[in-house]
Amino acid sequence: MNPFTQDKPSHVSRDNNILATDFYKCTHWLQYPATAEHVCSYLEARGGYSDTLEYIGLQMILMDHFEGIRIEQWMIDDAEYFITQVGGFKEYFNREGWQRIIDVHGGKLPLRIKSLPEGMIVPVRTPLFTIENTDPKLPWLTNWAETLLLNTWYPITVATISYNFRKAAKSFEDMCGDKIGPCFLNDFGYRGTETKMSAGRGGCAHLANDPGTDNLEGIVYARRYYGASFDDGPIGLSVFATEHSTTTIHGREHEYEAMEKFIDTAPDEAIVSLVSDSYDIFKATEFLVSIKDKILARKGKVVVRPDSGDPPSISKQVMDILWNGFGGTVNEKGYKVLDPHVGVIYADGINVHTYTNILEAVVKYGHYSIKNIIFGMGGGLLQDCNRDTHKFAIKCNAAKVDGKWIDVYKDPITDPGKMSKLGKQAVYLKNGVFHTVREDSIPEGETNLLETVFENGEIVKYNTWNDIKKNISKG
Repeated sequence: MNPFTQDKPSHVSRDNNILATDFYKCTHWLQYPATAEHVCSYLEARGGYSDTLEYIGLQMILMDHFEGIRIEQWMIDDAEYFITQVGGFKEYFNREGWQRIIDVHGGKLPLRIKSLPEGMIVPVRTPLFTIENTDPKLPWLTNWAETLLLNTWYPITVATISYNFRKAAKSFEDMCGDKIGPCFLNDFGYRGTETKMSAGRGGCAHLANDPGTDNLEGIVYARRYYGASFDDGPIGLSVFATEHSTTTIHGREHEYEAMEKFIDTAPDEAIVSLVSDSYDIFKATEFLVSIKDKILARKGKVVVRPDSGDPPSISKQVMDILWNGFGGTVNEKGYKVLDPHVGVIYADGINVHTYTNILEAVVKYGHYSIKNIIFGMGGGLLQDCNRDTHKFAIKCNAAKVDGKWIDVYKDPITDPGKMSKLGKQAVYLKNGVFHTVREDSIPEGETNLLETVFENGEIVKYNTWNDIKKNISKG
């Protein structure tokens, strides 16, 4: 028996949805005007390193935390005890309000959420979704939901990192005249996340851009939350890959025998990725040249993986050894394309900033095609970000008080960048440009892209995996 559940088991607050918020919000029902009926808020990114965002992830949050019956009677009793202990006053807990959610709404959350279609590439400062209570007796519920809904910053930020990674390759594609393929960026981040949920949400967000992954949880999430199907094509792809333990366990003196064994073990058509820096990356690469005939006789590719040292110079040196040993072709722009049986993957310390240094060394100065190299990214993809990477915030912009809708906003003199939007918002797209306006000011003939996706405990409009991929391609 769990020793922590023996004393007052009802007060061990596990999975109590009422408590899935910041404590200070538990007192806000006492702070709104007594005549307040509705509160409307919106999510936006107020800036960041990128001018645009790839929007994805709300549906995962809604399915996990909002859809269906979310409030039960035991939660109210438990939360009252909990909030009283934390805040010191029983009066802080809105028992009547939470009881109303059970008695009137059957335990479902009376909220309406309008959202842009997921997968859209949108400018920062664009409202991504809005939230509003549907029961006029529960205006405080809108911003109670802020804490969990703001978790969308994470998949959006990961997706944006992944999207910009591939986007940044465009100048190098133009330079060398070749295009990158699928699996240009591979998600190696599962082990660096703190939870399966982070691995799943972040990994799923990446897969919307590139199928390259070792993060199986991301594939699970793409199928579970967006209906991704292997029948429609690859969701995620990976290869026969070694790690240091599978190489070094054979001993330093048998490193090359082990590498050759790995090549022999893999199916003939398989891509084989070899971690090659266990001892001497250059000698290991030269060994592969020494078994050139075996590698060229295969249908699949052997990929050298340097995993330490200075990424730009190491990548260039390894590619030089492969070019000198295996040769290849020179494309129309004069860039060297390695024999298709060999290539390079770099996956150590990669992020959206450092990988361009590698491409500069390899493509710009080395005159190698971008087709010769792919990347793996772990912490830089799934962990090197936070809510402030793009300054995400949910802010109240309108409220119905005394029977009238009023504008609500902040405009701090010390930081104009934090000024929030006034009034209910609408977003429309015209000639490829996103416009954000007041809902009552949308031009005639234009369609508000903020559509109702959640209402009173039910998801009323789902985004499919194919929808998301199509929306990204339009960006």
